[in-house]
Amino acid sequence: MTEPPTHDVKVECYAGYRGEESPRRFTVAGRQVEIVTIEARWQEPGRRGFRVRGDDDRLYRLRQNESSGDWEVAPVSPAIAADPDSVGS
Repeated sequence: MTEPPTHDVKVECYAGYRGEESPRRFTVAGRQVEIVTIEARWQEPGRRGFRVRGDDDRLYRLRQNESSGDWEVAPVSPAIAADPDSVGS
């Protein structure tokens, strides 16, 4: 079963030369996770999302509300991680 997303999260991003921001690390419940790789990116209406691997070797789904700037994070279950077609799950 997938855990519900946590909405109280701080995400630090890097903006490259094109101005496109990419998450680099996030802090949730006082614990900081460095992002090792961005495995997928996608756009949803009013949101952008990322599937990332943390330095704890877990996969996470990060989504940002584009109008408010707020982020949410949720762990990605192993079954979803194994399915390449489940980008936004």
